[in-house]
Amino acid sequence: MNTPNDAPAGDTDPRELFDRGLELFMRGAAEESVAALREAFFGNLYIAPLLLGMEVAPGAMAAPGPGGTTEAAREHVRAARSRWQAVPHALRYLRCLWNDPLVRREIRSYGNLCKSFARAQGAARLAEFAAEREKFINPRRIRSTEKEILERVRQFRLDLPPPPPRVCAVTITSRAAEDLTAFLSRVLGFAPDDRKADGARRFAFQGFELCVVAGETESHAGCEITLRVADFDYYAFRLQDEEITPCEVSMGRRRERFLVLALPGGLRLRLLGGAPGAETYP
Repeated sequence: MNTPNDAPAGDTDPRELFDRGLELFMRGAAEESVAALREAFFGNLYIAPLLLGMEVAPGAMAAPGPGGTTEAAREHVRAARSRWQAVPHALRYLRCLWNDPLVRREIRSYGNLCKSFARAQGAARLAEFAAEREKFINPRRIRSTEKEILERVRQFRLDLPPPPPRVCAVTITSRAAEDLTAFLSRVLGFAPDDRKADGARRFAFQGFELCVVAGETESHAGCEITLRVADFDYYAFRLQDEEITPCEVSMGRRRERFLVLALPGGLRLRLLGGAPGAETYP
């Protein structure tokens, strides 16, 4: 039995959500992938089982909204199966998520709601269904339970790839370490910390550190460090006050301005005019 495709306006097509869930899984964005797929389950109850090779009865109960029927599920799976098969562990991950006890409980409850909707009569009854359905697809509810699901996936299946690495520090070895440190302090307007492990001088930025270490060899031939700054004028005026002359400069459009400085030891520092939010101020 199929139900009318009259889900609330703005619902995302479940086929798009399945594609998004796979893409996020490939990128290691585990929590976002789980959230997208759980929302997709409520948009079509049969795409996941068909991707996993399960039998689905012809004309089975459809979920409301675009792409909620078994026919839509079969059509999508014919096109999407190869993409899921091409990603290592993707189908095992989907199976683990679909069979998670919390997901099974909410899918059974949602299936019963859809059966009730199939027999609904009148606008008031349909509005009641829409309000109940909203409880299932509410992003806050999905986010509040996704961590416990992820813990079970990681503990028992180990199918999720790790998130992409985040660059946290770059260390420069230089014979001119003292001059380089002093010059950077003049440009940036703050002094570095000492790193206890090796005595490096550490400049801490937002989520990133630049460490300068004294050494007999230069480790940075041809290296240019780029910093995007929100208050470009602050640094331009600092260079004037410190009597530092850039080797390249562009003072054109606000978001296209830059300064390039030649640093001691052969390094270059590029300061870019940043978009709003590049730096955080009180």
